[in-house]
Amino acid sequence: MLEDSSANLPPCPQDRSARGAAASVAGAWITWLGIGVAGLMLLPPLAALRSIWLAPLLEEIVLRVGLHDALRHGLRGRFACQASAIAALAFAAAHLLFARHGAQFFQLAATAIPAWWIGLRYERRGFRLAPCVAWHAAFNLAWLCGLGASFSRMAGA
Repeated sequence: MLEDSSANLPPCPQDRSARGAAASVAGAWITWLGIGVAGLMLLPPLAALRSIWLAPLLEEIVLRVGLHDALRHGLRGRFACQASAIAALAFAAAHLLFARHGAQFFQLAATAIPAWWIGLRYERRGFRLAPCVAWHAAFNLAWLCGLGASFSRMAGA
């Protein structure tokens, strides 16, 4: 269903190692659950619910299973591996709608780079959604627990 949508696509380099719990789908969902619990302890409940539980799940379904996979189907051949970068830029552009003035460049980088990295993991780990959701939640938690404020100070916002 959502776990494998890579039928008939050209292969990207695969990471065949299976290190830690994040390599298994069950382990990734458990990791996401743990990140969510940490979010509830560190953040106001509504922020944790929205940013650690709902946003990573819904955004990764739309971004990975929707846009990323559609790009891989549309960009056949050697360009199919560029789907991760293109999807990450689209994801970052969508997040720029919510960036405060003065911090747009940092918001773009802080969104595009992790989204690109998560996309590479998606491709190299066999197009599994669960690890993407867990990584997305972890990046959101880091951002909300102070990384975002650091970027804003650097931008002078």
